[in-house]
Amino acid sequence: MQKKLIQTSLLCFLLLFFTGCVTPEPTPEGKLYIRTLIDGKDTLYIKGDSIWFVHQAYQLPGKWAGEDLPTYINKNQEWQHVWNGTLSNVTKIEKPESALPETGTWDANNMKVKFYTASFGVPIVKEYPGKENNYTLIIELDDIEPLGAHWFCVDIDWDEESGK
Repeated sequence: MQKKLIQTSLLCFLLLFFTGCVTPEPTPEGKLYIRTLIDGKDTLYIKGDSIWFVHQAYQLPGKWAGEDLPTYINKNQEWQHVWNGTLSNVTKIEKPESALPETGTWDANNMKVKFYTASFGVPIVKEYPGKENNYTLIIELDDIEPLGAHWFCVDIDWDEESGK
């Protein structure tokens, strides 16, 4: 009986590991670090110290297997999503030093955005903050793998001086 329990537990762990729900979390390197569970396709918007999602397809962020998990901001801030259709609530980034700049010129050369995921997902920066988009960073998180939800980590760093 105990052998069967151990085999079943190991099988469940391996299934979770390979579907991306139990993966080691990378060490944050930048000024802003976001970790969220995605099962489908969602767009993340960050403007200054405000952050929100627009849901595109399948499950809402954090929803999977009956769970309603938060998005983690800078590892210790939990953002519980409240949804109005496909639009999430806007939450404030608690650490002022993690707020994105709202002036300057930003692109891949002076704002580094690193993605980590256990899936075959396709996270991309759709737009960097700039005058034309009211200084909003727009990131698309696309979990194209059909086997459940996967954690996506976004690590953002920038140099205030280089954006001027």
